[in-house]
Amino acid sequence: MAAKTEKLTAQASGRLVRNGSASRISNDDRGTRLSDDEIRRWFLRDPNTELREQLRRTVCTIVALSIVRPGDAVPGIKRVARVAEIYPSALAFVYSSLEQDGVLRGEQGRGFFVVDPQVARCELAAQLLGHAIHSSLRLGLKDTELVRVFRSEIARRGVTKGE
Repeated sequence: MAAKTEKLTAQASGRLVRNGSASRISNDDRGTRLSDDEIRRWFLRDPNTELREQLRRTVCTIVALSIVRPGDAVPGIKRVARVAEIYPSALAFVYSSLEQDGVLRGEQGRGFFVVDPQVARCELAAQLLGHAIHSSLRLGLKDTELVRVFRSEIARRGVTKGE
């Protein structure tokens, strides 16, 4: 009930109140429920990762975890660039590439909206598997051993075909 009240308050007043503090939601982010503080946390810069790669992973995570749901607007490019102190062109590139991949849909003058969170989930899974494969190969495992370990872990977790 409190979450509904919070959402209605945000829609009616243009302000989002969470934990007793209010954050302004700008007009270019009508469908977004992320406060400036949340944007700062999500888009916190990692100096060891290429900016576009990090931004893509961050947006996919926000979509995959349903923080921004299908039909909702993702945070506006100008707003994220200002709040997170990143280049707007880098985020525009990421949003456009995610649009080409079917995760987002761009609407002229309105922004980008979530279309398919499953694509984002698959991309994140591929990234995680890529890191695990890289680490396993550095440990000296061969590709056949990796496949065996992967199948074993899937079976151990009770995952069946089609799940």
